[in-house]
Parts: sequence; structure tokens; C-alpha cells
Amino acid sequence: FAEAKTTYGVIGVKVWIFKGEVLDKQNKVG
Repeated sequence: FAEAKTTYGVIGVKVWIFKGEVLDKQNKVG
């Protein structure tokens, strides 16, 4: 459970950062 929680945590952070970068780029372009 701890390993799964850590994995999801890492993926969640990466996805959150990726979405933040995408939104930031869209805001600059738009």
C-alpha cells in the first residue's frame, strides 16, 4: 500500500506539474 501510494503520489505530482506547464503555455499564447 505504501509503495502504491508513493507511485501514485509521484505520478500525481508529475501530472500536476505537466498540466500547470500546459496551462501556462496556453495562457501565454492565447
